[in-house]
Amino acid sequence: MCFFKKKIVHETIHFLNCNFLNLFIISTLCALFTIATHYLLEPTAYDLSHIYGTNFFDTFTVFKTTSHLTINQQKILFNLSFIKISTLILGNTILCSSIMSILQNPNLNKIYNVPKILKKSLFFMPKLFSLFFITASIVEVGFIFFTLTGVILCILLFISPIIFLIDQSGVFNAIKKSFKISWKNITKIFFPIFVWLLFKLSLIIFFAIFHFFSTFVTFFLLQVILNNLTIIIYIYFFYFYIFLKQEKYKKKFSSEL
Repeated sequence: MCFFKKKIVHETIHFLNCNFLNLFIISTLCALFTIATHYLLEPTAYDLSHIYGTNFFDTFTVFKTTSHLTINQQKILFNLSFIKISTLILGNTILCSSIMSILQNPNLNKIYNVPKILKKSLFFMPKLFSLFFITASIVEVGFIFFTLTGVILCILLFISPIIFLIDQSGVFNAIKKSFKISWKNITKIFFPIFVWLLFKLSLIIFFAIFHFFSTFVTFFLLQVILNNLTIIIYIYFFYFYIFLKQEKYKKKFSSEL
């Protein structure tokens, strides 16, 4: 198991070193896209200030009770939540499909190939967006009932987009397979994903409390950092799934002999 982790970490670091500039550019573009879409489609800051009595960045990161809100205020809040989730899912879709395009096509490792990477990833985006939307909905339902349930569902569903893109399987087959593989290897995947979730939460809280820059710049920096963390964890679990499949084939081959 220790050797298995060392192989994954080694391949992850090697890939990051070889493709750092491409990954950073894609991460930055996804952050800009997420922010631009969010700002264009969201309710105005003026409307939000009337709902919360606080600034825009607080509304983005702090959950508040809605029992005291009017129907019109609840509609604005619902629109904000839907737009926020949709833009984040879309940004994550672009990010994930771009990473998988580089991982599956080593010849796209030059910096000037970023447009080709994005163009190639367009093929996966519609179905991948559906997959992210379904998994995000399942996780949100889990959080409604109990926080731990949401965390467990997030861990069990995390590798579903990787399975979807590597195996070229259907959306629901990828979800089903993710549950099965993740549960079977829960001791291997729990710690990396839990640390990733904890680090993300810590960053969001930190940026919500300490405003060193304007709202736009703060939101942009946060999104870039979160995107880079997501890139690292996706690459890690890409190699995790690849090595897992290799081990499975080796065991099957040995048993046949």
